[in-house]
Amino acid sequence: MSRVPARPKVLLIDDNHFGSLARQAILRDLGYEVEVSESGAAGLERFQASADDAPFSVVVTDYRMPGMRGDEVVRRLRELAPDVPVVILSGHVRTFALTAESTGADVVLEKGPREQHDLAGTILRLAPSDPPRKPLGHETESGRAMRQAPRRRARRQ
Repeated sequence: MSRVPARPKVLLIDDNHFGSLARQAILRDLGYEVEVSESGAAGLERFQASADDAPFSVVVTDYRMPGMRGDEVVRRLRELAPDVPVVILSGHVRTFALTAESTGADVVLEKGPREQHDLAGTILRLAPSDPPRKPLGHETESGRAMRQAPRRRARRQ
């Protein structure tokens, strides 16, 4: 009997709960198993706990979080598993001049209007998945999460 391969696993590390829910829904719609941690320390613990059983295919971490910045998360992940791709997703890419070279990440993405598209394309490239087929006319998990997430008003200067 042949074993069905497990879906690729993504670890999302972000202290923004609603943002994590939306990203988790997007990646699940693409066929990934997704786990979320709300701090760098919790993410590293979760990463280590899954290493023997069902390791993560890719890690996505925010840069600016209480307790541990994203570049420190990347550094520690590299010590644990140097071959696992790591993506930093931040709203401060320009403010802090974040690059793959300066953070140690494989990819640095900016939060914003293109975030969903950029994140999906990057994860599909780093950890390909066979997406599940959804019947036409059914709302996807990501669409539902985006609709239910509280809206932030843009600040006017």
